[in-house]
Amino acid sequence: AGIALLHASLEGWRKLLVLCSANLTTHWCDELETKFSLHSINPEEVGHKDGAVVLSYATAARRCDWLASVQWDICVLDEAHQLVNASGFVHSQADALRTALNRRRKLLLTATPMQNSLLDLYHLIRFIDETAFPSDPEAFRARYMASKSHRQELVDRAQMLCQRTLRRQVVTMPSIRRLVQTVSVAASPEEEALSKRLSLYFHRDHLFAFPKGQEHRSRLT
Repeated sequence: AGIALLHASLEGWRKLLVLCSANLTTHWCDELETKFSLHSINPEEVGHKDGAVVLSYATAARRCDWLASVQWDICVLDEAHQLVNASGFVHSQADALRTALNRRRKLLLTATPMQNSLLDLYHLIRFIDETAFPSDPEAFRARYMASKSHRQELVDRAQMLCQRTLRRQVVTMPSIRRLVQTVSVAASPEEEALSKRLSLYFHRDHLFAFPKGQEHRSRLT
């Protein structure tokens, strides 16, 4: 995905979007910066400054009107299986994003495209291209899930939009030699005094620093 974004940037595409989990936004910004020299930019800078906009799914869902107003050159959706809920349906947030990003180039990334059933794959593929399969999930279920007679047809149609990469296909990168060394650090008199005072405090019968009933947690320090 990083290579795809870098290639798009080198081709002169300036409207790049990355959607991911909230806990991965900082990681994505760091990876694009350190490995691909791509800066993360604010939404207001789209089209005026080189770089990619990195947003969490929740933030993007709140700004669907703005997302739909931008002619994105490429949209990367990380952990794309989050677009499908446990019941095998696209939840309301994902449905709003699908509408906002309709007719935009999209690259969905996931290690688990099918968590519950083939319907997960059905919804992810239709997120990319709504014409790939029937709009009615029941029609998909009847043709491809009720029997195996059309299984090869399903594989052929899915392969037009899906690229599966196995672990054994990943090129092994040279490992970095790491040396482990134990370093002894002597505490200063002030640090030793503070440690003793904290130890005495944590072993009191009643502590105001912890909610009632959770005083035992202080014993773990």
